[in-house]
Amino acid sequence: MNLVVPLPSDPSRSEAYADWARSHGPAAQDAARGVLADVRERISLAYPKAGRALDRLTGLAHRLPAAHLPWYWDTVAHRFMSWDTRSAARAYTLARAAEREHDLPVDTAWRRQNVLLLAGSGALPVKELSGHQAWLATVLDPAAAHEEYVRVLAAWAASPGELPADLARRVRASARAAGLGGPEEARVLARTLGAARGKALPDTLLDAVAALLAEHPQDDDVLAALLDVFPESKNDAAAWLRVLLRSGAAGAVTSGRITPEGGLAAWLGHYTRSYSHYRVPYGGVARQPMPAELFDLVTRFAPRLRAAETPVTLHEDRWRWPGLDADLLDLCLAEGLAVVDPGENIRLTFWGDGSRRDLKALAADPVFGPRLEGTVHAGLRGGGTAITRLPENPGIAAEVHTRVERLLGALTDGGLAAADEAVEELAELLDRPTATALDGIDEALAALDVTGPLARALRAGLPEELGWPALEEALAALAPEDVAGVTCTWPVLTVYGSSKAVAVAPGAVRASTGFTLPEDAAHHCVHYVGGQFLVSWSTDPDHAFAGSAFWSDRPEEVFVPAQSYGLRPYGGSIQGGLGYQFETRDGGSRHDGERVLRPGGREGIDHYDFQMGDGTHVWSSKVFAGRKGWARVDPVTGERAAEHTLPAFHDAADLPEGTAFFGDQLTLAALPADAPPSPLGQDGALTGCRVLHRTPYAGPSPTEFVLEGIDGRRARYRSRRPGRRPWGIIRLPQGGEDAVLAGETAIRCHAAEDNSLLWEVHGFPAPDASRRARPSGHSVGPYPPPAFWHFLAPRDPAASETLRALGDETVRALLDAAVRRSDHGSLRDRVARLLPGVSDAKVVDGVVRAAQLAADVLRRREELSRRVGIMRGAPRSNSAPPSPTRRSPLR
Repeated sequence: MNLVVPLPSDPSRSEAYADWARSHGPAAQDAARGVLADVRERISLAYPKAGRALDRLTGLAHRLPAAHLPWYWDTVAHRFMSWDTRSAARAYTLARAAEREHDLPVDTAWRRQNVLLLAGSGALPVKELSGHQAWLATVLDPAAAHEEYVRVLAAWAASPGELPADLARRVRASARAAGLGGPEEARVLARTLGAARGKALPDTLLDAVAALLAEHPQDDDVLAALLDVFPESKNDAAAWLRVLLRSGAAGAVTSGRITPEGGLAAWLGHYTRSYSHYRVPYGGVARQPMPAELFDLVTRFAPRLRAAETPVTLHEDRWRWPGLDADLLDLCLAEGLAVVDPGENIRLTFWGDGSRRDLKALAADPVFGPRLEGTVHAGLRGGGTAITRLPENPGIAAEVHTRVERLLGALTDGGLAAADEAVEELAELLDRPTATALDGIDEALAALDVTGPLARALRAGLPEELGWPALEEALAALAPEDVAGVTCTWPVLTVYGSSKAVAVAPGAVRASTGFTLPEDAAHHCVHYVGGQFLVSWSTDPDHAFAGSAFWSDRPEEVFVPAQSYGLRPYGGSIQGGLGYQFETRDGGSRHDGERVLRPGGREGIDHYDFQMGDGTHVWSSKVFAGRKGWARVDPVTGERAAEHTLPAFHDAADLPEGTAFFGDQLTLAALPADAPPSPLGQDGALTGCRVLHRTPYAGPSPTEFVLEGIDGRRARYRSRRPGRRPWGIIRLPQGGEDAVLAGETAIRCHAAEDNSLLWEVHGFPAPDASRRARPSGHSVGPYPPPAFWHFLAPRDPAASETLRALGDETVRALLDAAVRRSDHGSLRDRVARLLPGVSDAKVVDGVVRAAQLAADVLRRREELSRRVGIMRGAPRSNSAPPSPTRRSPLR
């Protein structure tokens, strides 16, 4: 085919318009070259904004004669081809529109070759790809037109361009015009799809091809190409899987005639990685169930997958949200396929009522079964267990058996607070399906008398055994109901109410002040700074950060602080920094992490809440900055250094394998001379704790930790709820247990030995009405922020020694007295008779509280036993879930 105007060898430098103008004389050619120079300049000025460049070139086109427009726009299309195919397609469309609008003659040879050029780069508009077939039928004989259209399709399929939804109709029209039928349509479409790897393929086109290929089988090489298409899809690409099933490609795989690239295990992993999620409106992705067609294919491919002995990877995801589909995992396990274990932190998706399978194979798997039970349990609403959602599943019943045994263990010999939570959780778990599925549950419950948890509570150590006399003196100066909050200028804690504030140091109250707030003050807080108090407040009920302030020695001088973010009470939020915000070494000012506030200053307090100190230097960090967010600050000016450093205690390079620093919970401080020995441990005057977390982890926060105290003490902690952050290891008085402390507003004490919850205390201010309402609830307090636990000391070592040595008979007598619902006074008298060595009033209160809580747990256990007995005594229906077959009856 000889072209009067040659196609450009380098489309980005196309001179096609000038080449065409040459036939109209040198002047026309020179004018065209001038126009193309203008085109180059306008594109250059607008680059990389192709749309803006095209708008500018549209203005340039308005000055050209109509006959020039097709050639001008085709040349523009060439120049856009290499960097913006969408703009190239728009230019091509404008060229054809000009031909139609002005009824211009068409150079047939040029059009045919130009279409092949643009099709090969993916710059041909989809509409024009469809329309090109109709145009070819008008300029060539049917056979030649069909042959030409097939060449265009081959070029287009190999390009980045997407195939049109009506392609099957166009191929049918072209083939039938050439006297060809279904076999030719199937041949062309199968090869076109096989070359369209990774492209978006319309479901209507795929379904049309599937129907054609079901009637007209193809060669194995064509089927092998279809097997590796993996089209871009807005959903699950099920239409492509239907092509594989109906075309015979799946059968060819099963018989061993063809194999996907990388093998079948890689093919299945490629599918789940590509289609486990779909995009949702306004950004983001959501997980979607696997289609029925995939289950059909996996069942067919299973014999070859087993023979290959290559574990399949089902959890990877191109959007970086790894997870496992429970239904697909169950099928693979049922077919005897080895599945790569991504670890228990990778989410398992259970589809509930929409599940395609009974999940028995998954539930029975020793690795994945417990995770299925945990996943189903986590998704429950309104009580019950995984048995409630998945009855008649022995594997699930066995895992629920394990869950219930753990709770029964807490009621046998766990911490008292753990027993309190265990009986509450059991009441939620033991619905009728669960109770009837667990043989022996009624007998196991009846055997629990709760003496074990009470004995452990008393022998391990009660929170009431620790006290801070100076803080109690400060609280005595305020009405209990008037305590509004606390702020921290370590080692000074400020407790304040509506009109008075008291600053307490380890050994004594340091200062106090009265103040008067404006009537419209909605929130307020008070900070101790160098002997004075900064009183700040907000008049906006929805905005707690203070907008106004005065100093206690100059209340008439109200000012607007420059920084207000840190002018808020310590409330246990993650921005609280555990209460480690330091006063300067001379005690005359206060660090806020990037500056020093002195009495009378109007700088306010900013948001470097996390601080550490070694008595000489101070370090600070913002929340969520991690280990690299820490930097040393000047001990005099408070200014942060540019380089990121850590104290030597936290700069150790050798961490236990599989752990990383939890940068937001690192602590270090120098104890003042009047501080008692820290129950959290110390090395000389220094105290601190390294908190490490297990890696990797899933979800918003890690749940497995290793803690290392500065004195060498060490413990592990595992939270059942993300967001609970451990910060220290406490050694309870006189040989009590070592335990991990976690949380800030509610501080939970978990035994280092077995992670059992020993007790829980609350901080300042007192918990609101939404917290545990039972009088015997295990949360007591208030206790200071974590940084100030170093100043807690044993109230009465002799009383603590007595509790450590309690015998079982004494514990049982205490419980019996509490069960008889003696009032507080009479129970105190009973404690005095049973425990003559316990005389401190606060410790006695702790023993009474523990006994009352144990009695309450026992009462609720008995009520639960009665309810379970009724449920298990009811006649069972034929559909009742079976007892677990792999486990012995519950004790």
